[in-house]
Amino acid sequence: MNPTIVIDCGSSLTKSGIAGESFPKYVFPTLIGKHVDEPMKTYVGEDVNVNDDQMAVIVPIKNGRVSDLFGVEQLFGDIFFNKLKVSPSECSLLITEPSIINKSHREKMISIAFDVFQVSSIHIGKQTSLSLYPTGLSNGLVVDCGHDISQVVPIFNGNPIDYSILNSNFGGGILNERLDKLLSFKGLKLSTKSICDLKENLESSHKYTLPDGKTISLGGNELTNGLDDLLQPSFMGIETATVESLIEESISSCGEELQNELFGNIVLSGGTTMMNGFKDHLENKLQSTVTGKTKIRIFEHPARGYLSWLGGSMLSSSSGFVKNHFVSKSQYDEYGLSIFN
Repeated sequence: MNPTIVIDCGSSLTKSGIAGESFPKYVFPTLIGKHVDEPMKTYVGEDVNVNDDQMAVIVPIKNGRVSDLFGVEQLFGDIFFNKLKVSPSECSLLITEPSIINKSHREKMISIAFDVFQVSSIHIGKQTSLSLYPTGLSNGLVVDCGHDISQVVPIFNGNPIDYSILNSNFGGGILNERLDKLLSFKGLKLSTKSICDLKENLESSHKYTLPDGKTISLGGNELTNGLDDLLQPSFMGIETATVESLIEESISSCGEELQNELFGNIVLSGGTTMMNGFKDHLENKLQSTVTGKTKIRIFEHPARGYLSWLGGSMLSSSSGFVKNHFVSKSQYDEYGLSIFN
């Protein structure tokens, strides 16, 4: 059987690998670069020097949507040819997408995969449904907090309850920017991935070892209330709904018979939820606002930083799933994009 490639393109990081594996083989910044001195060369991921004034930096995915077609093509090409070293025409492809997405985003992804790379078949998987799958739950509320988008999605029998999905164009990227500025002030420049890793391990006061072995001290007033700011955007002057308010509104719009189960099956997903104390902060905020009889239970899956990728890997490792739920290139050639609707 031809291999199935799983690609989860986030606004900050792209996860890619082979179906059936427990970890994405490659995790790299969702960045494309073109240098003025090398107009024919394209830089991808960690090779993009965002601090080089002569480097034009392209962010192909913003708020979970395709913002640059050329950039997505370069990402896919790098994954197929340079990283995984596979022939795309001999591969099936599972691509993830946000739960709330416009038709244009999906069509762009499909067109790139089929028309540019000629993959043999495609399945588009909802990130939140895929995130629930590794937990073994059929019903639950997935709270997916990424770089610049947060999604709250109630799921029943494995399928999103569309009318109760809520999202916010706000995520952990704001803390990345704060860290980047702080490190720059200290004369340090880290890669996007290193900043994400540092953010996940933030404490009120601590020393951190950088990739080059150098130790720095961060804490005190420099990083005060990082999680509070994230869970209460108004602290930073950003007027958007808080994560706990999205959770309460989403669950309250579901049937009463399902509400307690959803409060008891909250699943965290996305790199931002990897931050130290995220679960406890969110749990405390929810418990202080819901009625005392409601039991709050939040699941912290160890793979929550790449949970949707893992769900896609698990599902598409089944030959039956690929056979029954993937659209083939010949079907696409015959029916066009309408077959995905």
